[in-house]
Amino acid sequence: MSAGSLFFFKTIMRSRCNQRTFMSDFENYHETSQHYDLTRVPVGLEIIAKALGRSPTPLANQTLLDAGCGTGAYAAAFVSRVKGIVAIDLNPKMLAAAKSRFNGAKSPTPVRFCRAAIDTLPLAGAAVDAIMLNQVLHHLGDSAQTGWARYRQVFWECARILKPGGILIVNSCSHQQLERGFWSYSFIPEALEKVKRFLPAEAVLKEVLCDAGLTSIDREVPYAGVLQGERYFDIRGILDPTWRDGDSIWSLVPETNLHAVLTEVNQLLQLGHMDEFMRHADRQRHLVGQTTFTIAQRVINL
Repeated sequence: MSAGSLFFFKTIMRSRCNQRTFMSDFENYHETSQHYDLTRVPVGLEIIAKALGRSPTPLANQTLLDAGCGTGAYAAAFVSRVKGIVAIDLNPKMLAAAKSRFNGAKSPTPVRFCRAAIDTLPLAGAAVDAIMLNQVLHHLGDSAQTGWARYRQVFWECARILKPGGILIVNSCSHQQLERGFWSYSFIPEALEKVKRFLPAEAVLKEVLCDAGLTSIDREVPYAGVLQGERYFDIRGILDPTWRDGDSIWSLVPETNLHAVLTEVNQLLQLGHMDEFMRHADRQRHLVGQTTFTIAQRVINL
């Protein structure tokens, strides 16, 4: 979908609407943790499993760190496949939600929970075999203006605690995926532009990883993966706060401007145009996907 065709489509559809969007801070995950899993599913699990297989340590003997674990959905997918899991998150409500996911679960795999930031990991050097960073790096608020200083700190920390040959898996959206992989973002272009500034281009990310001693970098895209699951296709979803809470970019739209977006969506629904709009805006998602997995390996002699 080209920017021109989308603009033309929206011009036709919004004869009674006048949208403007502005930005604020990222959402309050104290509140979102209560219903986050309703609109967020783990995608690319097969890619992660394949990447973990590149470690010199067999999967069943690996200690896996889920850094920025959120509600623990990714950790839960591997709890019976590895030797141990460490799950960290800075938000206490998210961490509590992750803990509750494992309460009462009968698994031989121990899961340790820690409250910490991903740029100050509370582990000793060479403590883990693999690390997952799933949809968390944009929350650093870092940009090219700092030389990606916080990204560099995160990756140095990852390299520090990885065993030689250990695997780092970064699950994050590319600029192209943000622009063409999410139909609802056409309603909030300013928020989209802000988030893009928090995510480095592919070449820059590779450079920062290499500077931290993380090499053998590959990328894979789960083209069929949809981060919000089936609810992504709900044409009335934007009207539901729990739907919007499954995607932190929507939190960048302040209440005063969100009202204008909701008014536009309601008008498109009343005119019977919302389904057509969604299908048009979503038509290139399967070509670009919604997220990219970047896989890197700690060099042996770091």
